[in-house]
Amino acid sequence: MHAASGLGGSAPGGYSAHDRRPSLDKYFSVLPSTFDRTSPDFDWYEETRRELLRPLVAEGGSVLDIGCRDGCTLLQLASTVGSSLGVDIDDAALASATELARAAGARNLTFCRADATEPPASDNSFDLVLLLGDVLSYSNLFDSTATVMREAHRVLRPGGRIAIDGTNWEWEYCDSPTWAFFRQEPDESFTLGQALRSGSGVETLEQRPVLRPSPLHDWLRRQTWPRSSAGCATSLDIRLTSDIPESWLGPRWIERCRYYTPSSLQKELAAQGFADIKVLCYGMTYDVASGARLADRLKEYMPELARSEAQVAQRHESRSGPWLFSVGTKE
Repeated sequence: MHAASGLGGSAPGGYSAHDRRPSLDKYFSVLPSTFDRTSPDFDWYEETRRELLRPLVAEGGSVLDIGCRDGCTLLQLASTVGSSLGVDIDDAALASATELARAAGARNLTFCRADATEPPASDNSFDLVLLLGDVLSYSNLFDSTATVMREAHRVLRPGGRIAIDGTNWEWEYCDSPTWAFFRQEPDESFTLGQALRSGSGVETLEQRPVLRPSPLHDWLRRQTWPRSSAGCATSLDIRLTSDIPESWLGPRWIERCRYYTPSSLQKELAAQGFADIKVLCYGMTYDVASGARLADRLKEYMPELARSEAQVAQRHESRSGPWLFSVGTKE
């Protein structure tokens, strides 16, 4: 087997057709995956978030979910709320949300396509606005998060509340100020991503498609990719040790995202007119169980543990954990 740096030949990827499996060790090493096929991580976080949301949902109230994805959160609240509107820019997700609501017989849920900066709602029309799952950090909203919060304030009735859920940047940045990975795309192509992160919450993500044919594409195609408990393909985290040959990669594109720390999120909400702001963190229970290799064995107790963590986090306004949960009120 030849060294990768010495590959030649006429194939477009810059390697000989007779040598498609060179060693790539000089370019990167694969880091241990935090996922496995039975890991309950997402389920655990969602269970805890559901408990945090429960006290905010008034009987017969109205809810706007901005970035609703497949509508699962609104579907969970359907038996309590009077009416709900979910908006997203992903047509496939909206179609799935509509179908799930129809199958469940939830006639008080409506979904439509709309940008987070322009929710299709009149002033003072909702009791609760949801911005969950890092919606504020979407790259298309970079430098627009203040507008999104301001619009949420506009559509809320006096006394209405906003609930925001997303990555706790203090936790994430401490763990990984830089990040490199390969991602498998739905069309079975691959992308190399490299993220540079700042302590202020800005992530600059450079992404490049992996060309085929190339030794890198061939290697990625043969890997066993970790998957989440929900069946979603995850990434292969790597540590780059040398520049990957340009002939293996396509054009680069850059995305920027903004994340929040507990204090920066509280400050931003206050700047947009919200009062009685509470910011807490959660997710520690799962991280502790996972670190002790007990997450799978404790899965049957997940609802009780999630409920307990939510209660403790609310009572003490915990600032330790991988996820932020914030609530503000429109006066």
